[in-house]
Amino acid sequence: MFDMIKEGNKMKQWIARACEDSNKVIIDANGSVESSVIATMCVKAVGKANVILVNVSYGAESSAADAVSLQSYLRTDIIQANSRPAVDSILFTTSERNNTATKRGMVWAGDIKKQLVEDVRRTTVMAVTREHKGILCNTLSLSQTYLDGLTQINSGINEIFPAIGFTHGELIQLGMILEMPESLLLLNNSTEFEHKHNIKFNILDDYIRQIPCGISPKAIEKIEDTHRKTGELLSNNIMLLNTYLPTGSEMF
Repeated sequence: MFDMIKEGNKMKQWIARACEDSNKVIIDANGSVESSVIATMCVKAVGKANVILVNVSYGAESSAADAVSLQSYLRTDIIQANSRPAVDSILFTTSERNNTATKRGMVWAGDIKKQLVEDVRRTTVMAVTREHKGILCNTLSLSQTYLDGLTQINSGINEIFPAIGFTHGELIQLGMILEMPESLLLLNNSTEFEHKHNIKFNILDDYIRQIPCGISPKAIEKIEDTHRKTGELLSNNIMLLNTYLPTGSEMF
């Protein structure tokens, strides 16, 4: 394993260099541990006056409260938006256009609702980045991309990936080194990923780092099968991105 204190200092310097020509650093404050740790690192790298948190939630989601807690800790600017009116309007309009019965239309809408919420969130974050002539700091970790693949805004804006070489657990370690409040390192947003894949982050992280801990053959099969489906292009695309990779870290 690599030296987290050393890598944390190197990441901070890398972020400062990557952002030196940008007006603002934009963070998608989505309620995850990853976004909280990287936002804290960005503040240390470029100063709180140069960081803007953006939270786009569908209604009264926990991520909105988590973003406010993060903003209170970091004392940065924050932009919050509720995507529910836009999402519901699109779903209703689409349902009406297809002459679908209300009940059936809501069922159909439910199948695409989650993706639509995500699309509105990304579009809003992109718009804020452009408005402020800033750089978007993507907070995806190695653990997330290992199973979900790479989600890049990539719409004519500058985007950096400082966390993509670190596992979920390693970012928590980094947060502890930064002496972040425990509440920001235990955000419940992370459980959505675990429920989606039916696997705990600690098991996934141990597999990625090849730490012998008695992972069941079933869990290994599930990880490898999902990674084959979503991670095939990662190793080819990763070096094309503006990424920080820890020394000695074998990603894929």
